[in-house]
Amino acid sequence: AAAALFDAWQKRVDVGVLGGALPFLVPVLVERLGTEAQTEPAEEIRAILVSMTASVLTRCRQLLRPYLAEVGAICLGCCRDRHPEVLKGACALMRVLGEAVLQPLVK
Repeated sequence: AAAALFDAWQKRVDVGVLGGALPFLVPVLVERLGTEAQTEPAEEIRAILVSMTASVLTRCRQLLRPYLAEVGAICLGCCRDRHPEVLKGACALMRVLGEAVLQPLVK
């Protein structure tokens, strides 16, 4: 329920406020999604977290440069997941990462 609540919050707040939450949010996402061993046992929560990560990446793309390694770890951890919704979310996450975050960095 906390993940769904934060997801709803991050969709409604200003990007500056959301950017201020990144130092707290990114380590939690890495802990829950970006490790070799799954620390979050609930598949539904992992699916919500992956979707929320893609949304945060889209909204905060200008602020993510310090977190690129962590975002990569999250993507890799999601690709290791066996739950189909998490894998679909991982594909969407990597698409957002490539189009909205990395592509503008190389221009």
